[in-house]
Amino acid sequence: MPPLPTSVEGEFGWSLTEGCPCDYVELTGLLPDVCINWLKIPVWYDQAQPHRGDEIIRFVEMLSASNIDVVGVLDRPPAG
Repeated sequence: MPPLPTSVEGEFGWSLTEGCPCDYVELTGLLPDVCINWLKIPVWYDQAQPHRGDEIIRFVEMLSASNIDVVGVLDRPPAG
């Protein structure tokens, strides 16, 4: 299926949960193709995963390059 034309702004967005089956690399390619304009993602992570913060930052930067705004969600802290 060909990608949809992108718009600079819009109201269409997604909210991801911690159990999302896609990884950030897959989502970086998928979200611009389906005209997502904003994305809410969980940003809390366990301190045993210090690399997770860097992954989130890279993901947000890649989405920003595709004109996708990201909102960090802090509603469910990790157990650790």
